[in-house]
Amino acid sequence: MAVSQNQLFRILKEHYIMDLSQKEIARMEKLSTATISRLIKDAKEQGYVRIELNLPDNSMPDLEKKIRNRYGIRLASVSRVEVEDQNLIIRDVAQPFSDYLNTIMKAGDIIGLSWGRTLSAVAQNLRTQESREVAFVSMSGGVSMDVSSVGVEQTVRTFANVYNAQGFSFPLPVYLANEALVEAIMEDKQFAELFEMIRQARIAVFSVGPINMRSLLFESGYHSHEEMQELARRGFVGDICGRLFKADGSYDESQEMNRSIGITLEELKKKNNKLCIVTDPGRAEALHGALLGGFIDCLFTDELTARALLKMGK
Repeated sequence: MAVSQNQLFRILKEHYIMDLSQKEIARMEKLSTATISRLIKDAKEQGYVRIELNLPDNSMPDLEKKIRNRYGIRLASVSRVEVEDQNLIIRDVAQPFSDYLNTIMKAGDIIGLSWGRTLSAVAQNLRTQESREVAFVSMSGGVSMDVSSVGVEQTVRTFANVYNAQGFSFPLPVYLANEALVEAIMEDKQFAELFEMIRQARIAVFSVGPINMRSLLFESGYHSHEEMQELARRGFVGDICGRLFKADGSYDESQEMNRSIGITLEELKKKNNKLCIVTDPGRAEALHGALLGGFIDCLFTDELTARALLKMGK
C-alpha cells in the first residue's frame, strides 16, 4: 500500500521521536505492522533516517599497555569486540586508525600502502575528509594480474578518493619470475618515479599476511601448497608486501627470496611511521614476528587478536 510523503514523515517522527512501537504506529495509521516495518527500512535506505551511536570509548587500555610494554612500540590501539562479526570488527578498528592517520598527515606527505583483504576493508571504512595535499602509493605490486576488490589498485584508489588526493600503483604482480627481471624493472625509467615515491614516503600503512593456506600469496597462485609448507618448515611465519620474515623477525634477502617488486623490509624499518592493521587472531604468529622484527611503530587491532598475540612466546 502506497503512502504519501507526509504520512511517511509522520510515521518516522512517531517511531524515532515519540518512541512509539511499530505495532502502535500501525494501529494509529491503520496500516499493517509489516508495512510500517518496510517503510522504516526504506526510509533508512533513502537517507531519511541516519542512526548515530554515541558510545563510550571502545578501546582496551590494559591490553594496549601490555602490547606497548612487551614490544616497545609507540602506539597500540585495541578495539573491544562486542559482536564477533568481521565487518563490525574492521569498522571499529578502522576508526581509530583513520583518526590517527589524520593527525599525523601533513601537506606534501606521501603515504605508502600495502594490499590485501584487511587494507581493502579498512579503505571502505575511512572517515570522510576534506581534500589533503598528499599522495598515496602502493609499496609493492598487486595481488595478481587481475584487478580484484582486494588488489592494490582498488585500495590506493579508495584511499585517494577519500582525501581527494593522488594515487599511484604498480601495474605489476607481487612476484616476478626471477631477480634479474626485478632488477631490470627497478632500473626502468618508467618506474623510477614510483620507486622514488616509495623511498620518500614518510608513512607506511600495511597489514601482515600469514604463511598458510589462507594466505593471499597461496590463494593468488604465487606459492603452491608444497611451497607454503616448505616456507613454514624453514621458519617463515608471515609477509609484508610479499616480503617474508621468520618468527623472530629475521628475513632472507638472498637471490632465491628476492623476487618481490617494491619496498624491502629493511626500507620499511627506516620509515618514521609504520602503521599496521591486523584483525585476525589467526595472524597472531605473523604479527608477533613482525613486531619483533621492528617493522611496526603503531598497531591497530581488535581484542581477540590482541589476546592471541599476547599468548605468543609463552
